[in-house]
Amino acid sequence: MELKHASASSINKFVECPASWLVSYDTDTRYNSRTEKTDAGVLVHGALEIFRDPANGIEQTEAELLKCFKQFCGSRSMAESLDVYKRGLKLCKKVWELDQNHPTLPMHLAQTLGVEHKIVDFKLGDWALPMVGSIDRVALVINPKKETECVLVIEDYKTGNAKNFDELVNDDVQPIIYFLYAKHVLQPRIEEQGWTVTKIALVWTFIDAGQAVSMDEEDFQDLDSIVEYIGNIMAQMQSLVAKWNTKGVERTEFLAKYEKQNYHCSWCPRKAECSTFNKLLDLGKTVDLTNPSLSWEEFFKERDRLALAAKEFDERKQAADNIVKIWLQQENKEYIIAGGREWAAAPVNRTTFPVGAVGEILGMDFIYDAAELTKAAIEQELARLKSVDPVAHAKAKEAIEELGRRNTRPGYRKITSRKAKAA
Repeated sequence: MELKHASASSINKFVECPASWLVSYDTDTRYNSRTEKTDAGVLVHGALEIFRDPANGIEQTEAELLKCFKQFCGSRSMAESLDVYKRGLKLCKKVWELDQNHPTLPMHLAQTLGVEHKIVDFKLGDWALPMVGSIDRVALVINPKKETECVLVIEDYKTGNAKNFDELVNDDVQPIIYFLYAKHVLQPRIEEQGWTVTKIALVWTFIDAGQAVSMDEEDFQDLDSIVEYIGNIMAQMQSLVAKWNTKGVERTEFLAKYEKQNYHCSWCPRKAECSTFNKLLDLGKTVDLTNPSLSWEEFFKERDRLALAAKEFDERKQAADNIVKIWLQQENKEYIIAGGREWAAAPVNRTTFPVGAVGEILGMDFIYDAAELTKAAIEQELARLKSVDPVAHAKAKEAIEELGRRNTRPGYRKITSRKAKAA
């Protein structure tokens, strides 16, 4: 493994769990961590890069943003999944709504200077490694009363779970690294062109949650200490890689020494072989929460540990239930007898609407534009059709009802058990 540079995401991952960081960044052990959510995020970022790049001269309207999304999807195989496509389309619509009604800054007035701005070989203090990265959007909000003054906006789009202000300022190095880069590199460049930057505003926009968090210099205390901290982490990363690369090291035992429990354990691709995570699931070794000598720090650490274990157990239980459901369907059985109990799946009728068939009835434009193909969305489109063409509405409604009847099948809801009847 060769460590040539660092990034905000790699530092965050290293701090959370050095073992997970090692196997994620070593090309020999790297896991494929793609999911439908991450694929949708890639599509949205790509669409926004095309849409907001000033060089493309695209009119900043919702319709043009959706065109850019469809254009970008055409070049990506991940868009072949309908679920990924629809999730991405839904997120693009949310982006536009957030821009027009942004909770922190008048982002609809911001003038974009660049998109996917590359951070290359950025170093401060005694950093042993150059910093790299990519800023989603660099923009200016110009003071209407004094047009030579502006706020420099650094925006990052997130399509995953939202973080609050404290988590971003205290637990995530990405905002502070982007701020330092803006202060030491971007601000001087902009002011050389005659502007006066009165403020650097960081805006983390969480698209799916419809939320945004803004930060500025006042939120980051003692910048020199932060720069020193980042340099210290880089040195630790280099030291760990040197040990990892030592000839003859037994990697399983080595990784076990550097495992750390954190909030992302249940999503980690190496959790199956992580000794720390599997010890976590051994509830026989829990702390006595009623012990009066237990500190609150130990109490809440144990609480987080139990919550993480509960989430993992719930996921395993769902996986087990799915195996039972599939077996019952394949074998055409009503229940399984085990341990003196009957295990069965409670039946429930389920209606699905095939995409192609709905497209033939309501038109493919409806399929492309609908955020989700739900019964409510179909009913809304039928209501719209009724107002413009009652005859076409009657035919479409009848066809949709027939389609629903043909595609209603018995399904299974959840696994239940009761005492088995005596033979």
